[in-house]
Amino acid sequence: MGIKLKMNSDAANIYKRICRMISSKIKFDESKNLLNNFYPTNNVKEITNRQNYLKRMFDKIGDIKIGFIKSINFNFKRLNDRILVVSEDELKDALELNLCDVDTEPIKGYPLVLSTQGFGIDVDDISVFEISPETIVQTLYNNRDVLVEVNRIMGSLNKTSVVQNILLEIEKIEDVFEKQRFIEDIDEMLQSKLSEIKKAIEDKIKDEKIVLSGREILDYLSNKKSPKLSKFEEYAIEEIMKAERDICKKLGVNAEVLSKEIFPEINFREVERLKIELEKEFVVERYLKSREIVRRIKNLLPELEEELRLVYEVELVRALKEFFSCYNWCFPSFNNKISFEVAYNLFIQNPQPISYFIDAEDVVVLTGANSGGKTSLLELIAQIQLLAQMGLPVPAKNAMIDAVDEIFFFKRKKTAYNAGAFESTLKSFTSALVSDNKKLVLIDEFEAITEPGAAVKIISEFLRMGYEKRFYMIVVSHMGEELRLNLDFVRVDGIEARGLDDNLNLIVDRQPKIGIVGKSTPELVVERLFRLSKGKRKEILKRILEVFGDKSGDDRS
Repeated sequence: MGIKLKMNSDAANIYKRICRMISSKIKFDESKNLLNNFYPTNNVKEITNRQNYLKRMFDKIGDIKIGFIKSINFNFKRLNDRILVVSEDELKDALELNLCDVDTEPIKGYPLVLSTQGFGIDVDDISVFEISPETIVQTLYNNRDVLVEVNRIMGSLNKTSVVQNILLEIEKIEDVFEKQRFIEDIDEMLQSKLSEIKKAIEDKIKDEKIVLSGREILDYLSNKKSPKLSKFEEYAIEEIMKAERDICKKLGVNAEVLSKEIFPEINFREVERLKIELEKEFVVERYLKSREIVRRIKNLLPELEEELRLVYEVELVRALKEFFSCYNWCFPSFNNKISFEVAYNLFIQNPQPISYFIDAEDVVVLTGANSGGKTSLLELIAQIQLLAQMGLPVPAKNAMIDAVDEIFFFKRKKTAYNAGAFESTLKSFTSALVSDNKKLVLIDEFEAITEPGAAVKIISEFLRMGYEKRFYMIVVSHMGEELRLNLDFVRVDGIEARGLDDNLNLIVDRQPKIGIVGKSTPELVVERLFRLSKGKRKEILKRILEVFGDKSGDDRS
C-alpha cells in the first residue's frame, strides 16, 4: 500500500473539500465510505492499480442507473419463545450466542424446544442458522425490493447473481407469513364476518310478517326457541356454519367461535384459546420452514454480501464518472515532473483552463496581477496532485505527475500584520523544510505578514533550501524581480492584466507565462479609479497616472 501522503492543514482542507464534492454525487453512505480506500499514497504501483481498476469499471458500468439499495443487516435479537437444551460441554458456546434461554435439561413453558440432546426439535449445531433462522428469512423477505435491484445490477454487469436462488427460496415462507397476518387480524376478521352474517339474516327476515303472542315472546326470551322463528334460526345457523368453515379453512383448525342463534355473538373465550393454540403452532411452523430455507441458502449469503459490496462500488464509480464528466479528464502518467494541459480548478465555476508545468529541478516564483489567479493556480496544482495520488482521474486534457511523500500548501491568511502572526507562519513554513522527503510546497504571498526587505531575505533562503533538497516549490510573490536577481536558479513565471473592459474591470489572462515577471499593472487600477472618480479625487488620480507616463487622462471620462 505504500505510505499515506502527508499533508499540512491547508492541503488537507483541499483534500477534504474534493472528497465532499465527490460525495455529494454519491447516493449511499456505504459507497461514500469506500472513497476512504482512495486516500492519497506515494506508492506508484498502488496508484496505478487504482487507476486500472477505475478504467475497467468505467467501461463495465456504462451508463448504469442504480435504484433503491440499502444494507441487509441481520439483527439477531434474543428470542423468548424458545429454549435450547445442550450438553454441559456445549453450554458455554450456547450462552455466548445469547439468542435464547439455554439449559442442560428441558423446561416446560416454551412453545419451541430446540436441542442437541434429543429433546424437542433437533438442531445440527449451535449457530444462528439453527437457533434463529427466522431472523434471516424475515430480513431477506422484508428486503425483496433490494434483492431484485441487486439482481438487476448484476445482470447489467453481465454477472450471474445468487439473488435469484435466494428469492425462490424465501418466497416459500409466504404462506406462513400469510397465516401470521391472519392470526394478527383474527379479531377484526371475526367482527367483519359477524357483521356480514347479521346483515344477511336481517335481509332475510326484514320483510317477513310474524305474529307472536306474549307467551311466545316470553318463551323465546327464556329458551331462545320459537316454532315460528325456527326457519330463521336454521338460516342463521347455516350462515354461521358457513362462516366458521371459511375461518377454520384459513386457520387450519376446527373451532366454534360464533354462537348458534338468530343474532349470533363472538365466543371471546374460545377465540382467545384458539389464538394461543395458533400462536404456538405458528412459532413451530415458522421455525421449521425458516430453518429448511436457511439450510439451503446459507452458503449463498457470503456471495450476496459480496454482490452488495460490488453494488456500492458501482455506485462510487458511477458517481466518479459523473463528477469528472463535467471536464476534460484523464488518468495522469507518472514521471519526474508535474505538468498538465487544459486543466480546470474544481473550486471555481466556469474556470479558465490552465496549462502549466514544474520540472524536478525547478523552484518557481509566481508573480502577477492582484486577483489574477495566482492563488487559484496553487489550488489547481494541489487538486491535481491530490487526485493523482488518490488514483483518480484529474480535470485536465493531459497530465504527468511525480508522486511525492508530502504536500504543504500555505494559503494566505487574512491575519493582521504583527509579530505573533509572523512567528506562527514562520514556524509553519519551517516545518515543510525539516525532512528530506520528496515534497510539493506551495506558498501564497509570505511577504503579506512582514516588511518587504525581510520577506525577500526569508523567501530567498526558503527557495535556496527547496532547490538544494530538490523539492517542487512554488511561491506566490510580488517580488519576482528582486528574487530573480538574488537567485539565478529560480524560475519566475507571471500572470498579467491586459487592460480594462467596458465595465472598468481588469482583464486578466490567467494562463501563466513561463519565465516572465507578471506585471500587476497598478496603473490599470489607478486608471480604473480615475475613470470612476469626480472632482478633486479625479485630479489627484490624474497626476498619479502621469507618473506612469499616461498623458491622455484629460480625454477620459
